[in-house]
Amino acid sequence: MNPRLFCRERAYHKALLLTYSFDPIFFEQVVLPDLWAGRSSDILVLGDRGEIDASFQSAVGQLWNLGKQYLLAGADVAGAFHPKVFVRLGPRDGIVMVGSGNVTSSGWGGNQELGAAWMVGPNQVDKGGWLHPFFDDVMTWCQGSLERDAVRRFKDVPWLSLTPADDGEASPVLRSRGTRSLATELALRWSGRRFDEVKILTGSTDESGAFLRWAHAVFGVTRATVALTPASASFVAEKLTDLPLELRLIEAPPDRPLHAKFYWFEGADGPAAVMGSANCSAAAWLLAPNGAGNVESIVVYDRPDAQDFESALKLFAAPGQAPSEILVLRSVHDLAPKTHHASFAIKSLQWDNASRRIVAEIVPAPDPAAQVSLRLGERVVAYGAAARAQGTLDV
Repeated sequence: MNPRLFCRERAYHKALLLTYSFDPIFFEQVVLPDLWAGRSSDILVLGDRGEIDASFQSAVGQLWNLGKQYLLAGADVAGAFHPKVFVRLGPRDGIVMVGSGNVTSSGWGGNQELGAAWMVGPNQVDKGGWLHPFFDDVMTWCQGSLERDAVRRFKDVPWLSLTPADDGEASPVLRSRGTRSLATELALRWSGRRFDEVKILTGSTDESGAFLRWAHAVFGVTRATVALTPASASFVAEKLTDLPLELRLIEAPPDRPLHAKFYWFEGADGPAAVMGSANCSAAAWLLAPNGAGNVESIVVYDRPDAQDFESALKLFAAPGQAPSEILVLRSVHDLAPKTHHASFAIKSLQWDNASRRIVAEIVPAPDPAAQVSLRLGERVVAYGAAARAQGTLDV
């Protein structure tokens, strides 16, 4: 489901949005009116603390509804707060969306994203019992009493308060929490299952393929195909040579950066899949939040039908290539002199009359540590940390 349509679904007066990066001006101008159209009036946005602080500083004096029409807070976690979970509840039932898109213009249309939405409630297939332990976790991520009070109001919705708590094997959503990594949760869920191959869509990676090594050790995977945008991947060809499996890479179409996270496992006893916020990296999968790992969220499909995932699987119709063939350009970049400047393109320019700003969206999204600037005649504008997270630059 399109996230804007999700926000416009009516009769859901409470809304919780968990995100990594956050564009407050985009939220107030696009997302908030959509939520109002869907009759949401009790709204909490919880994001990564560093990203929230940076984006808020870049928008000081331009936010008219913060603290009045919605609450915004950074999550109190040791590592990165990286889930993308949107929950809206009404008097009779609710609706949930889990995916890869942040609450930014790039996450809601600029990137190639993937998400799933479904109903929860007494008369739905998903009764919503898993929301009780989920909200308990959200409570631990809140720093202030106002946010915790908002979460309590979610738990007090009459139909949910009468729904028994359930965090068992049938829960559609897995998340990393406390001392439990996402890999630990998935290994328990699929205990005893074996797979021959995994196909992956990812927005970024680590250097040495830690997830791939884990998938081989736990599930017996011997072949992996990873579709990615090479400029956003951190794979190092030399560090992949000792992988205990065959790896092929597919370069995603260049029209929009690939930010989706999707894993399709195949084996003799049938396929399985997960989709959500977790990139193909150790921080996303192998490290627990209490050990400086990310907080992540995924939807689990124990017995999926390939036809339901046609749009994601079609990217694997292209022939895979050896890592050295795809990653050679990155190796050249890494070895280039320090004076080398990466090449970026301006995807769009927008004039915001209310704030009197020009917003320039650039692709590909630069690395968080990159130093990027835009030259306008004799003026040079720095591309700050908040803008890097959103793929935009304020002029």
